[in-house]
Amino acid sequence: MFLRRFFVPCPFEKDELVTMTNEEYHHLTKVLRAKEKESYILVNGEGQSAKGTIVNITKNGTVFKIEEIKNVPKKTEQRVQISPSLLKNKDMSILIDKVAELGADVIAPIIFKRTESDYTKNTLLRWEKICQQAIKTNRYLWKCDTLEPLKLEDFIKKNTNKGKELLMLDIGAKPFEEVEDEIDFKKDKVIVIGPPGDYINSERALLLEAGFKSFGIGNHILRCETAAIVITGIINCIGR
Repeated sequence: MFLRRFFVPCPFEKDELVTMTNEEYHHLTKVLRAKEKESYILVNGEGQSAKGTIVNITKNGTVFKIEEIKNVPKKTEQRVQISPSLLKNKDMSILIDKVAELGADVIAPIIFKRTESDYTKNTLLRWEKICQQAIKTNRYLWKCDTLEPLKLEDFIKKNTNKGKELLMLDIGAKPFEEVEDEIDFKKDKVIVIGPPGDYINSERALLLEAGFKSFGIGNHILRCETAAIVITGIINCIGR
């Protein structure tokens, strides 16, 4: 029997009570008009899902009794980090939504010289909510993490010399199918996607010098968010 999934950010223990609040509570009670004794699947983004049965509905929250629990350990290898240029709000939201839905483990944006967008604490909170919604769709139990954007130099310092497979999407580079055999899919992967207007020469040189392998996808020039979605799908299909 199919049960709807809802996000509840707390640990689950069998027979204990948990309370759903905020947007999830509103959707459950006002849109679906849930009633006591109905059951739903709850996920917390930390490797747990649970069947929960409603025991009480108040003005401020819905109380569930936790029944069956599923635990999935966090991956320690073959993790996929997508690192696109920071984009305008709408485009960045689309990118995060689809890349998280496809199963990326981390989204770590980069601030390039041609990056024209900015962000605030509210931006980071919005990204977090998008990733929370994604695990209700994709059936993963670990939420995709979104990191605060870094300037390219700081990003390289943080992501090199750690035994990762370093990749960069680049216009005019060899197509992915020609470099695929050079990629160790057993390693964690960091995939950089440049800004609208492409890397400037010094940025490309910095990435190549740091050990990033360049590749292209297809004969078309793709928008940054489209490219991120495409390469996440490719990496997940081949590497997992």
